[in-house]
Amino acid sequence: MIVTKLGSFIAQLVLGWLLAEDDFALYAVAISLTGVIGAVRDGGVSKLLVQRGHEFDRLARAAGQLAMAFNLFAAAVLVLAAPYAAAFYDRPALPPLLWVLALSLPLGTPAMLHKARLQTRMGFERLARLQMGSVVFRYSSIIGFAVAGFGPMAFVLPILITPLYEWGVCFWREGALSRGSVLSWTLARELLLAGRWIMLTAGASALGGGGDFLVIGRLAPEALAVYFFGFQLTVAMSQLFTQSMQAVLLPMFSRLGAEPARQRQGFLKSVRLLTIVSGPACVGAALASPILVHLAWQGKWDASFPVIQVMLVSLALLLISPLGSALLDARARWRTRLLLITLEGIAIVLAAALGAWIGGLIAIALCVGVERAVMGPCICWFAGRDGGGTAITTARAVLPS
Repeated sequence: MIVTKLGSFIAQLVLGWLLAEDDFALYAVAISLTGVIGAVRDGGVSKLLVQRGHEFDRLARAAGQLAMAFNLFAAAVLVLAAPYAAAFYDRPALPPLLWVLALSLPLGTPAMLHKARLQTRMGFERLARLQMGSVVFRYSSIIGFAVAGFGPMAFVLPILITPLYEWGVCFWREGALSRGSVLSWTLARELLLAGRWIMLTAGASALGGGGDFLVIGRLAPEALAVYFFGFQLTVAMSQLFTQSMQAVLLPMFSRLGAEPARQRQGFLKSVRLLTIVSGPACVGAALASPILVHLAWQGKWDASFPVIQVMLVSLALLLISPLGSALLDARARWRTRLLLITLEGIAIVLAAALGAWIGGLIAIALCVGVERAVMGPCICWFAGRDGGGTAITTARAVLPS
């Protein structure tokens, strides 16, 4: 987490100096569209393999073939949609970024399977080492491409080559994957039926992760670059925790599936510990952020202060949502997870639209920040209730902090 945060900050520090505001706005639209269209990425098999870790060797080969088919389909749709997206957002330089991101989808399939195997085997130390190396490689590449004058392409080219690095490292250190069963109609149907809710959830999650950028890019394009810059500084911190927690807690909660009481207690303890840590950390970071941002970029990005502060404060409550998501995934409550993520995606789009309608960067930040602060506890409450708890028990885990 330290390596990831440091790498992200150094990369954004350099890019904040080297690139223009329009470059950040262009990348915001490109990565958001890729997330929405690439919602079918992997066909949901990544989480399915972890959730059914005891069958990994049997399913891995077929799951990889199915994931590659979905990734090629998503890449083709993204390539065909690029010219229309450029016209809709009035950004002629958008298609090349989308084409590079489209190519990255199928290239990431082998690394996805290797990382899923590490999770099922509880190889968290090896997974952490892989991710640290990947972070250093990706952000070094971003800086290198930016210094070389690639402009907004500096954002996306590392996304294309980083999966190849991860695949090579996994193959070298962990060896080849077991052969397993070849994809057949019967096995494809089994995987699709089991993973359909995961795919739908991924689509809704992509809407929640980039829907605000797409809305702002259309309704308030003048605010997109500053909003995206400030948001990225805070989302880097949240992703550190969310990705790490999901990687660890999903297989651990899955192993406790036969002991619902222990599973519930583990969930409540995790919520309690995280809120005690995240509350002071996020509020303290919000208070210090204007001074640090001003010093880092010498006033160039001072307009992002409201976005950074609002998002950091809301992050104190949003950070607990991955705990609820991990519990729902471990219990295979795909429908409930889909409902919650869909509501979150719709809510963030409406919040961004409301802020753009009111007008101004501060209004947009406040509307989105309130939505984030509300949805985090809601997801946790639904997950705790599904696990046999009550709203009061979940609230007692959150409120002491």
